[in-house]
Amino acid sequence: CTGCMACVLNCPTRAISMVYGNILINYSRCIECYTCIEVCNFDALEVYNLNLKRRFE
Repeated sequence: CTGCMACVLNCPTRAISMVYGNILINYSRCIECYTCIEVCNFDALEVYNLNLKRRFE
């Protein structure tokens, strides 16, 4: 994650926020539309067990 906030700005349910430079996902608000994955130019998010998780490399 480069902190570009594309996922935050494009999430239709506002399930994603940035706190102190880290992306946080509120899974209770997430509708699994995967817009965040589509708009991320850095492949920083991935689907894992039907939930979104940060990819740590």
